[in-house]
Amino acid sequence: MLTALLDGSKIISIDPNWIGRKEELRKLCNNTAVCPICLEPIICKFGTERIHHFAHSRLANCLGEHETEEHMRGKAILYDFLQNRYKDLVEIELECILPGLSTLCDIIIKFPDGKRWAVEFYSGHIKEAKLKEKIDYYNKENIEVLWLISSKSISKITSKCLKIKSAERNLIRDTGIDRFYPIDWYKKIVEQKIDYPIPKCGINRGSLYYFSVENKSIIIARGLKDTAHITIFDAGEILKGSLQDIIISKKRNVWCFEQETGWRSKLNQAEETLKCIKNEREIVRKKLAETKEIDYGLSRYSKGNHQNWPETTDTLGESKILSQKVILYTCTICNRQLPERDMPIRKLDTRKGSCRDCLYGEKR
Repeated sequence: MLTALLDGSKIISIDPNWIGRKEELRKLCNNTAVCPICLEPIICKFGTERIHHFAHSRLANCLGEHETEEHMRGKAILYDFLQNRYKDLVEIELECILPGLSTLCDIIIKFPDGKRWAVEFYSGHIKEAKLKEKIDYYNKENIEVLWLISSKSISKITSKCLKIKSAERNLIRDTGIDRFYPIDWYKKIVEQKIDYPIPKCGINRGSLYYFSVENKSIIIARGLKDTAHITIFDAGEILKGSLQDIIISKKRNVWCFEQETGWRSKLNQAEETLKCIKNEREIVRKKLAETKEIDYGLSRYSKGNHQNWPETTDTLGESKILSQKVILYTCTICNRQLPERDMPIRKLDTRKGSCRDCLYGEKR
């Protein structure tokens, strides 16, 4: 007859056979219907302005009460989207009661291998303490969760700068895709042939997902980075598209757009280019050694002009040549001693500074 989508005040999806029989359905349900969560009586509200829903006949302490209409509609849309996407391959439950959690899980996806994913729509309907409780619960139970925030909450300062509220900062998620925004690394490595580090995980905070109930669209803020102000974040990229255009990864509950899937080929190109750069450098180093040139830009000097310089033997061991004394600096971060060329930031008096690896996050 009908399916109750347990959505706060209980959105309902009516069987097509009952469309146009609103009063008959109301009379039937009001005599027998109870809330499946708290088992208290509920009544039908089939008005002309608000979405059709169930409501408790009296005040009750129910986990599903006091939700906004936006939250109810949003979960219904996401539930239908996931049902169409996965078909009969998985079990999808709306407003699932999970043991040990004092609030309802919006949507839970159960896979045949026992893995569970959760999809949550946050529209500010619960307090930050309850939100933190949910986050901790999913982490403890090892449940992958994707948080979608109401698009009404998005606050742009510039085209790539967002103001993010305290509660929403808890929902920033490291997806792995985030580290590839912005894409300066790709241009420098592949196009300019510069030995530049490929971004590592943890180089930024992660992504935030925003969901528009009215437009059924998704906004993704990728590569979020902290700024001097606690509420202001720089974004590597802000992407927007239809909910139907979303691609969901098979291994993790990560959502992305088609244009983002190209990062794998870019990564492969960059890795191959870096190999070529290092191979070419090694060839040049060997040639310099063979011609008695000192590696990495140190000039060749004669013994007659610099009698006080120490003698060193070249790597080939064929003859002794004089080289300029290399001054070593100590990196205050990793405590390694490195020559001047590897210390972009250094102090001459203390011979201390920060090495290239620590500054750019990639050990060469």
